[in-house]
Amino acid sequence: MTEVGTMIELILDECLEDIRAKRATVADCLARRPNVAADLAPLLEMALAIAGVPEVRPSEEFKRATRERLLRLSPPTKSNGRMGDLGPRASPVPDTKERV
Repeated sequence: MTEVGTMIELILDECLEDIRAKRATVADCLARRPNVAADLAPLLEMALAIAGVPEVRPSEEFKRATRERLLRLSPPTKSNGRMGDLGPRASPVPDTKERV
């Protein structure tokens, strides 16, 4: 990141902290930093919009149903009867016995 980018990142963090603590508004932050206000305004807008989006988590029912669907799609194997088989495994140590 460039020096200017790092500076804007630090200013953005400071402004967001002040806004969340209700020590400043977006307008206050932009007025305090007129030299970077044009770059800072859209970043503040986006950061505040993202902060307002609720976290999405799958329900227990969704997780259970998805697990069941995946297990139904996976062909059975000899080892456990459920998970897909990767096929024969290569021996990790080559056979070094001489053949007669």
